[in-house]
Amino acid sequence: MLDLGLDFLDIDWEYPVEGGNDSHPVPHHPDDIKNYVLLLSAIRDEFKTLPWKAELSVASPAGPDKYRHWDFTAICGQLDFINIMTYDLAGSWSKYTDHQANLYEDPNHPPGAKYSTHNAVQDYIKGGCPSDKIVLGIPAYGRSFEGSNGLYSNFTKPTKGSWVSGNDGKGVWDYKVLPLPGATEIYDEKLGATYSYDPTSKIFTSYEGPKSLAQKLDYIKQYNLGGTMFWSGDADAKSGSPRSLIAQVYNTFGRDNMAFEDNNLNYPTSQYANIRAGAVTSAVPITSSPDAPVTTVAPVTSAVPVTSSPDAPVTTVAPVTSAVPVTSSPDSPVTTVAPVTSAVPTTSSPDSPVTTVAPVTSAVPVTSSPVTSAVHVTCSSYPPVTSSTAPWTSSAVPETTPVEPVTTGATPAPTGGPITNPLETSAPTTTAATGDQCKGNKNACFWPFTGQTVDHSQANCKLITSFIWCP
Repeated sequence: MLDLGLDFLDIDWEYPVEGGNDSHPVPHHPDDIKNYVLLLSAIRDEFKTLPWKAELSVASPAGPDKYRHWDFTAICGQLDFINIMTYDLAGSWSKYTDHQANLYEDPNHPPGAKYSTHNAVQDYIKGGCPSDKIVLGIPAYGRSFEGSNGLYSNFTKPTKGSWVSGNDGKGVWDYKVLPLPGATEIYDEKLGATYSYDPTSKIFTSYEGPKSLAQKLDYIKQYNLGGTMFWSGDADAKSGSPRSLIAQVYNTFGRDNMAFEDNNLNYPTSQYANIRAGAVTSAVPITSSPDAPVTTVAPVTSAVPVTSSPDAPVTTVAPVTSAVPVTSSPDSPVTTVAPVTSAVPTTSSPDSPVTTVAPVTSAVPVTSSPVTSAVHVTCSSYPPVTSSTAPWTSSAVPETTPVEPVTTGATPAPTGGPITNPLETSAPTTTAATGDQCKGNKNACFWPFTGQTVDHSQANCKLITSFIWCP
C-alpha cells in the first residue's frame, strides 16, 4: 500500500474451506476460517501504523454451501465492510435458466439449489455480522442462456457475450447493452428480479434492472445495511442515462448518505519516485469527452514540476492538497470525488476481458476508464428495524408467478420507506425437523440440499436458514 499508493484493501478469497485448488499443493483446509480471522487481524494491526485511516473489506459468498463455515462475528469484527457477492446465483453452470441476483427465493423454484439475496443477508445478520457493515453486491452485467424457452428451462452452452475471448466471457453481457435487441425486459416484483427473453433467438438473460434495484435499495433502508457495491462500474449504462444503476443509487440515497473520504496523496516512503512526489491533479477545470459530459474541478497547490530519472520517465509535481468531493456543472447531476491516479498503468490482454480487480463499492458514475470509484453508500440516517434479525418463511403463491413487461425508459423513484417481503405472510418457525426431513439423522445439523450432516451445534445450526436441526 505504501509503495503503490493504495488507500484500502479488499480481499477476495473464493472461498475459505469450500474453495481453492483441489489438487496438491494448495488445497482448501478445515482451518481456513480460523486462519482467515488471523490474517484479517494481522492486517488490521498493520493498519494502525499507517498515517491515515485505511479501510479493510472482503468479498464474501452469497451461497450457504460457501459460507456455512464462516465465523461471522469474528470476521465482521475485523472489517469496515463485508461485500456480499449477491450475484452469479445462476449461470452457465446451472441445470436450467434461473435468476442470477434475485432478492427473494421463489417458493415454486424447481428442485435444486435455491439462492437469494435475502436469505444470505439474514444468515449473515443472525450469524453476528452488524447489518450496517453489510454491503449488497449489484451486478452491472447479465448472465445469458441460449437455446432456452424462458425461465426455468433447459438451455445450450453460451456462445456470445460482451467479453468473449479464447477461454472466457461467453454468456456475460455488459448491463449497458441490455436488454439485447429483440428481447423484452421483464420485472418480477415478487422475487425482486429482472430478466429479458427473446423468443426468436431463444436467449434468456438475467441481470439487475432499474425496478429490481429500486426494490433492493428499499431493502437496504429496511434492514439498515451498509450500502451497495458494483461489479463492475465500467459495464454500467453511460453517465446521464436514465438506466444507469450507479446513478440510481446516488440519486436514491442522496449526497448526504454518501461516505465520501479524501484519498491519501502522501506516500513519502514509496520506492517509486512518482508516488513519493505525490499524485498529479490539474489546477484548471478538466472537461471530459462529449460522451461523458462531466466537468470536474480539483483545487491543488503545486510546487515546481519534478522529472523522475530515465528509468522511471514520469513527470510529476510535488505533493498536492487533496480536494474535497467536487460537484459537476448544473447541467450534469453527477458528483465525483477527487481524481485518483494509478501507480502503474493497467492494460488488459484480449484473453483477460475484465480490467477491474476485486469488487469495488461505487456510488457515483465513473466517467473516465479505467478509474473506479471507491465510495460506499451509507444508510446511517435510516434506523434499524426490529425484523432485521429474523428469517422469513414464505407461503405458497400461485403456480404462475406474475411478471410485468417493461420498456426502457426513466427509472421510477423507489418508495423511500420500509418494505416487506411480498412472499412473507407468516412468522418464522423454529420447530425441529421431522424424521422424514432428517433422513434418519439424529442429534445432528442436517443440510437437505446435499443430504449431509454438518459440524454445527444446535444453536449454530439454526443460524443458517438452509440447515435444519434433527433431534
